[in-house]
Parts: sequence; C-alpha cells; structure tokens
Amino acid sequence: MRWAAAVGVTAALGEDARVDADDPHDAVVDQTLADAVRALLSHPDDQAAGAVEVRHLLRWLALEHGPAAVLHLAEAAIGDLAEAMTVIARGESREPLVVHDEWNHDVPLPAVAMGGDGDSGQTSPRGGS
Repeated sequence: MRWAAAVGVTAALGEDARVDADDPHDAVVDQTLADAVRALLSHPDDQAAGAVEVRHLLRWLALEHGPAAVLHLAEAAIGDLAEAMTVIARGESREPLVVHDEWNHDVPLPAVAMGGDGDSGQTSPRGGS
C-alpha cells in the first residue's frame, strides 16, 4: 500500500471510512489509478477526451466502491506524484521540493470560500489567505 493511502480518509469521512494495509479495494484503486493515467497519456493531443475518460473511471469507482475509494485514489496519486518528483530531482541532482515548486510556480492559490461577511478566517492549505 502506498504511504499516502492511509492519510486523511478517516478525517474526511470518519472512522468507518478508514483505509489500512488490509483494504480489499487496494488493487481496484491501484488499477483505476493506472487506467486514469493511461487515459490521459492516450490522448496527448486531446486533453478533454482524456479528462472525460478519467471522469467516467472516477464515477465508476465512487458508485462501486464508495467515496472513500475515490479519496484513497487521490491520496495514492499524490504519493505517486511525490515519488515521481523525487526521481526527477535525483536525475537532475536537485532537491524534490525545488523541482516541485518550479513545476507549480504558476499555479494560483485556491480561492477559499468566504463567509457572509467576506472573511471566513480560513487560509489556503498552501499558506496563502
């Protein structure tokens, strides 16, 4: 099981949604993740078509295995992306965070939902407000 797969599901959905090393859906999540990546890579000139395939895969996963499986997939994908960044960084003799930050330098901070007074008191998970 990937390192990230057990993180966050319990907090998001409660103790009943906990994912652990004995999760019988690990193989389904792993295959769905591989299929989603393959769908995007199969459409290099038509990202919209790849995105439609990914949406169908995620919808199927949620319907067949529940929302915890979709969270599990997201956490597995984040773990895989971190591993990929580490491999790229090693190949370039650089730090993984430097590579990550350079790849994401133009990604804007997400808008945080504001309360009725326009100030929810929340900040972005990336440190912005």
